[in-house]
Amino acid sequence: NHDWYDGLSTYTRFILSRDWLGGWLMPQQRSYFALKLPQGWWLLGFDLALAGDIDIEQFKFFANLAAKSIKPSDAVIIVTHQPHWVLDADEQRPIDELAEENLRELMNHHLAGKVRLRLAGDIHHYTRHVPMALRPPRSKKPLHRRSQSFPTNSQSAMDA
Repeated sequence: NHDWYDGLSTYTRFILSRDWLGGWLMPQQRSYFALKLPQGWWLLGFDLALAGDIDIEQFKFFANLAAKSIKPSDAVIIVTHQPHWVLDADEQRPIDELAEENLRELMNHHLAGKVRLRLAGDIHHYTRHVPMALRPPRSKKPLHRRSQSFPTNSQSAMDA
């Protein structure tokens, strides 16, 4: 997840520019990938670069894959190098400044209902996606403000 520190030159030299590495065939041509797994699962690896989002070439690649190859009943695992969805919440960014705008568009429309797991480097966070029909109604208040949802220690003491 640190390939971008040198502008992908090391990654390009050791992965994209080689046919073989350690006895393994290296067919990868780009810094992103899609891998069809057994039982209707897909592993999609995205390159968010330094901008915190996928570029238009990746968007087109994965949108086309979703339209032509990923079945309605298939499940998708999203892999990125950084968990921007966590960082955005921690930094309390306004909705118009959130990272991953293109990736969110892809997930919400082209992969709607299929994303089951997101994996990322850095803080190694886990998110479980639940189909919209099973989610509780959304509150107007941000979820990251616990004081609005949970009693403080002084409130708990008063209830005892």
